Amino acid sequence: MHRLSVLVSAGLLVGFATGCQPPVSEHPCGGTTTAAAYGAFTPRLADGTIRTTPAGMVIEGKALGVKVLRAEQDITSTVVPERKAFDDAGIATLLTIRNDPQRGPDGRPTVYPPNTPDELATFRTDLEASLKANPPCLVAVENEEVGSPFVSGTTADYIGELKAAIDVGHKLGIPVTNGGIVSGVTALLTWHDLFLTEGKPAADDFARRAFVRPNQTKLLNNLLASADATVPPGPIHDNLAAGEELIASYRTLPLDYVNFHWYIDDDEALTQAVTYLRKATGKQVVTHEMGQYDTNPATVTGHLATLDRLDLPIIIWFDADGNPAFGLHDEPGHLRPSGTAYRTYVDGH
Repeated sequence: MHRLSVLVSAGLLVGFATGCQPPVSEHPCGGTTTAAAYGAFTPRLADGTIRTTPAGMVIEGKALGVKVLRAEQDITSTVVPERKAFDDAGIATLLTIRNDPQRGPDGRPTVYPPNTPDELATFRTDLEASLKANPPCLVAVENEEVGSPFVSGTTADYIGELKAAIDVGHKLGIPVTNGGIVSGVTALLTWHDLFLTEGKPAADDFARRAFVRPNQTKLLNNLLASADATVPPGPIHDNLAAGEELIASYRTLPLDYVNFHWYIDDDEALTQAVTYLRKATGKQVVTHEMGQYDTNPATVTGHLATLDRLDLPIIIWFDADGNPAFGLHDEPGHLRPSGTAYRTYVDGH
């Protein structure tokens, strides 16, 4: 399968399989049936500043041989300068939109989705204007709609925002995806489905491979202790319920892709998660953010080979140093071994 791969430089990596055609437009980020397009993304910091200049983002993209760069945009604000820089460099933009994020208690930008007719009307107007200013090849609505501090409000509020965004995007011929179900919730949903469909032994085996970080010990013990696929009341229970509500909506919404995040270094678990999401939603599955907590090249190669085998049309690799993630660059233009592994892999595919 030919692949359109989009890396998120200092941020996220994205890949489009040219053999998979989304409903809105064929090969929306520049791919053809005979050639791949590659891209990169540098995320903004919590205070809204960027980790490098727009020119630096382009340098990172060129170091990776990319043709697509991802940007993040508060649609209530002026167009971020990197979008014009990408246009000027002849590079397509994959856009994550945020609707008027406010600083939450931890300092991170938190969005409360529009939930009144007036708010939704304003959202539609703002989104259409922003998309027309620098048309992207794909729109992701918010970032991490469940299991993170970036989106607050009810699940129903987010679904209403997503429906409005789909209407606007499709009107302009731009495909739309959700913000990305976080890695832990994706794994929790997969565990739950395995328990119900294959039984406790299969679910326990998955849990032992998926929940291995020191801060997940209590969660793992709770899952292994479950005799009926339930979890104790609390945040994990709430995230599972919200995730299942979203998945049910994604099955019926005219989404072009269903988007998940992944930070688990187990390719069998990754395969199981993608299989679950496809079955549960009936949609083409993509990852808007995949990353690692070290710089091991084998993690990059293993995950990319797994997703290549699964024919994922969009892959995004987190390429920034965070807490505790590690990116693919030391600085713009200087790849780490993991970055070289990515470049080598996509060059060969």
